[in-house]
Amino acid sequence: MLTSPEMIEAFESVLRDRFGLDPVGCRESDDWWRFEVDGVVFQGGVHSADVRVLGLVCAMSASIDIDAVWSDISRATPIGLARFEEADCYIFASAKTGFAEVSAERIEQMIRDCAASARGRRSTSASTRGRGRR
Repeated sequence: MLTSPEMIEAFESVLRDRFGLDPVGCRESDDWWRFEVDGVVFQGGVHSADVRVLGLVCAMSASIDIDAVWSDISRATPIGLARFEEADCYIFASAKTGFAEVSAERIEQMIRDCAASARGRRSTSASTRGRGRR
């Protein structure tokens, strides 16, 4: 299992070496970053219980029918490690991995799967009804 500094280095190496991003420029805190991959806006890093990434699918109006959104989310098919979730009037393609499974390869796969899910046809159902702004 990686130590916290090693997880941070793994995340930064993925941003730098696999996606050509400047991890320092993307850093929001010591262990959290905001970045864009394949046209999808992300945030992610080392959380209290896991390492996670969230790719923005769409923002929703506060007046949206949340039951309809959840119905759409439950029918949408994410790709690989990604899952769809709603938080604070946003729909995200997210992926999480426990500390014991953290590696640069796993972080890269999480980002790629979330990007594909967020921008792919499979996310269309989840984002159509809730789309307010992207």
